Amino acid sequence: MRLINCLLSLSIHPQLVSVKVRVAGKFCRVGVKIRSNPTNRQQIQNAVVLIAVPPDISGESMKMSSKGGVWDPMKRVIIYKCDQMESGETLDVQLQFEYFAPLIDETEVANLPRFPVLVRCEGADDQLSNVELKVGGIVEGKKYYQLDIDKAYKLFHRKI
Repeated sequence: MRLINCLLSLSIHPQLVSVKVRVAGKFCRVGVKIRSNPTNRQQIQNAVVLIAVPPDISGESMKMSSKGGVWDPMKRVIIYKCDQMESGETLDVQLQFEYFAPLIDETEVANLPRFPVLVRCEGADDQLSNVELKVGGIVEGKKYYQLDIDKAYKLFHRKI
């Protein structure tokens, strides 16, 4: 007879994502901040940030505070890559665009353009969840226990 119990509980994300949008006249400024969680035991690897650009924004007019971002006009996204982020490290990218539909009332937050962000990253030797696995049984008259653990993850984080 074999007995298997499994308990799974999820913990917090390995990175935190925030997006701030501000419109000033015919320009739209966007701040995207990605912070590697300080509780991570290892670095985040192969991080890719996709920033979707709404249709009332001129993606071709993009100015970026740091190099590394590429505008893809076919998909209307900005792709930014980061090979690794140490625990607690922050990636802060400031973008500026021409805005085709300037706001009449710039205090009206509901009408600000939205820039959805998708972050994909990989990690190893860190734990996104707590898994407790108990296996027990008898094979050919002997008690048998085996537990194989491979801790790695590939995570997609979406912020709208």
